[in-house]
Amino acid sequence: MGRTEKDKRKKPRPIMYAAHIDASIYSYYSCQIQQHYELII
Repeated sequence: MGRTEKDKRKKPRPIMYAAHIDASIYSYYSCQIQQHYELII
């Protein structure tokens, strides 16, 4: 039981981690773009 539970937990982790990185990069760039446009206006 213990081993199967660990395997199930391990599998989705990299996908979730990658999605989290993508989200953080997207939010960072969107903030940069917003600041850039605010400076122009």
